[in-house]
Amino acid sequence: MDTSRTCRVLRNCWAAGWFRINDAADVRRRVEQSSGNSMASIMTAADEVERRKPFAESPFLAMLGAELIDRGEGTATLALNLSEMHLRTRGIAHGGVIATLLDTAMGVAVSTQTPEGSFAVTCQLNVHFIRPGWNGERVIIAAKVSHSGATTSVAQAEMTTGSGTIVAIASGTFSFVRIPNAGNDLLERKPD
Repeated sequence: MDTSRTCRVLRNCWAAGWFRINDAADVRRRVEQSSGNSMASIMTAADEVERRKPFAESPFLAMLGAELIDRGEGTATLALNLSEMHLRTRGIAHGGVIATLLDTAMGVAVSTQTPEGSFAVTCQLNVHFIRPGWNGERVIIAAKVSHSGATTSVAQAEMTTGSGTIVAIASGTFSFVRIPNAGNDLLERKPD
């Protein structure tokens, strides 16, 4: 399989907004029409579309304006252009925004190694704020999995400015939860 071609196809799919399509057969058809890839490559591309769908369809991340820049085996890179909507008092980025981006980048990295039939949830998050994020800065969040076991995974992330200055670093532990109903993406709410 030509992975560079598949990556180009996925980038084109992302740019065209296909990650919001819910029908996997439609995704396969579009990928095949645009690339001429073999069925094996189409399945790989469709699987990748399916893996990225939660990020693309998250209203919260869409509202923040977070971008998924890259995703590989045990790694992920996100970016965000900080604007007024991301600021707290004193004109600096809100700590919740920074923590969210670090957590999300680690979660995306962990999702590349999550066991079949499961999804990952954050069960512990440590964030160290090094310096403020300022209005107008573009921040890059790079995450890497350091351990992935049968039931948990551990990851680290670093948020930097475009010039490479560290804004914050984080570590997190993620627990793998079995998907209770393959036909439904939502969890069932149970009484407290």
